[in-house]
Amino acid sequence: IEIPTKSERERLPSCDTSPFTTFPVDMNDVTSITPLGNLGPPGHTFPTQHPHLHFDQSGKEVEIVAPADIYLTAVAWSNGITQDPRDYTIYFSVCNDIIAYYNHVKTISPELQTIFDTKKCESFSVGQGCTKILDLEKIEEGTLLGTVGLRQGNWDFGLIDLRKPLDFVKPKRYPERDRYLQCVFDYYPPTMKDRFYSLLDRDDGTCSTTM
Repeated sequence: IEIPTKSERERLPSCDTSPFTTFPVDMNDVTSITPLGNLGPPGHTFPTQHPHLHFDQSGKEVEIVAPADIYLTAVAWSNGITQDPRDYTIYFSVCNDIIAYYNHVKTISPELQTIFDTKKCESFSVGQGCTKILDLEKIEEGTLLGTVGLRQGNWDFGLIDLRKPLDFVKPKRYPERDRYLQCVFDYYPPTMKDRFYSLLDRDDGTCSTTM
């Protein structure tokens, strides 16, 4: 659901080397980052598909914004999957080959809620969750999308780059998104990328990989 169709991708701009130019949150609030490929059963028995950004204290609510001009592809919510009542995932395209997402968003902004309310659930379990497919609605860079943190104290920032397939032995064994997972921090200008990398909890200084 997060990857636009071929016809939708033709409507999107072409991709730049560094499409992100705004930090998603106030980086002064981020104390550490768990890299790609982290293992943490039972929730992450397989390598984690996205970095986790951690805050300095549990219970803190932090605003999260659009890291560039983005095009919304889907929003989903689930109840009771973390310590908080509800978690949202926001999927968005940045350009025709790059799709990113925020996971464990705790509240969504009034602007996003207005868009969300115009769509019907694509999949729905009564009282548990809902996924809504959006129409590439454009959101300007820096626009408030919601809040993250609360009791969980961290959130996910993931990226799919359809230009960069991973070198799996048998790619057909994996869902489409799993074959193109990359480190989102590498899509920022050098000084901003360095800020993320300085917080990565990894001895070799890399963002790691899902493979």
